[in-house]
Amino acid sequence: MFSLKILQLHNRITFVTIFVAIILFVSIAIFRSLMINVAQILLVDGLISDYSRLYIARNIFTHPIISEPFAQMPLSLCRIDIATNAFDSASETCRELDLKTLVGIGDIYVRQGNPEIALNIYQLANQLHPNSALVFSRLGDTYSQGKSEAVEAYKQAIQLAASGDKSLSILDLADIHVQLAQNYFWWEAYQQTISESKLAIALSPTYSYAYRLQAVSYAKLGQFELAEHTVQKAIQVDSSFWPYLEWGDIYHIQGQILQASDKYKESVRLADVQNQFRGYDRLCRLYLEIEDEKNSVDFCKKLVELHPDQPESLILLGDAYVVAKNITAAEGQYLRVLEIEPQNPLAIQKLQKK
Repeated sequence: MFSLKILQLHNRITFVTIFVAIILFVSIAIFRSLMINVAQILLVDGLISDYSRLYIARNIFTHPIISEPFAQMPLSLCRIDIATNAFDSASETCRELDLKTLVGIGDIYVRQGNPEIALNIYQLANQLHPNSALVFSRLGDTYSQGKSEAVEAYKQAIQLAASGDKSLSILDLADIHVQLAQNYFWWEAYQQTISESKLAIALSPTYSYAYRLQAVSYAKLGQFELAEHTVQKAIQVDSSFWPYLEWGDIYHIQGQILQASDKYKESVRLADVQNQFRGYDRLCRLYLEIEDEKNSVDFCKKLVELHPDQPESLILLGDAYVVAKNITAAEGQYLRVLEIEPQNPLAIQKLQKK
């Protein structure tokens, strides 16, 4: 009888122990899941600016109850370390991410207007996944345009792609050649601009910008027949306003003012409202250059109508009034600039000359 009671008590204790263990296990699982969700919410809300939320999220992810790996943990910790500029930690937490995921994080920062952080991410990607054409292409995109680092990164991407790296598409490679062409154009290395543009066109025969860069480079070298022939090819593949801007530039370089004006006006006619300023800007500057009083004022006014608070446009209109000998109106434009940018050096300089 006594033995039976002992056995029943043992069974009850065993049952209670198992029940409590199950409750504890389920509670921990629920708590873990809840805290992971809380941390993910903090991470999303605080990705860029709220460091306190990010630190709380990181502490949750690394707590002993939570720290058993879950599917999104490497990505989450990597994002937190990047957002808090903890790149020493990121070199470890981001190690488990594949190349495209890590590059994708950098791309997000580019779209959000944070190229400095994006550059750090791409450099980290290059450290963790060396010799990737994709990474070098992103480095080239993120370095300041016109810098030698950008050109070297693009060249490295092309070399790796030629060696068998498949991370870039044909269009990606065409884009890289155009970026190189653009850098060379800024450096006034026009023959190299032409060479890179031709390589881009060979990969993507409808690449309008490549034709346009090539055309203006021919004009800069005094090869005007080739320039016009090339810009006409751009028009064949691109019916927008863009090729007409470059065609106007080609005539402008030749000193053919009326023909340049006609092409700029055509670009305005073809452009949507958001892009009409490009043609008006060219027309404003063209007529200022030859000191045409009426046309310079008329076209600079149209430019200001589209960009009424843009200091550069206001200064151009002020300069047009100077050409028209309307000094009071010119001073009014320069003063408007100082209302927008009180320390604008060009406006201050022009007012001091009056």
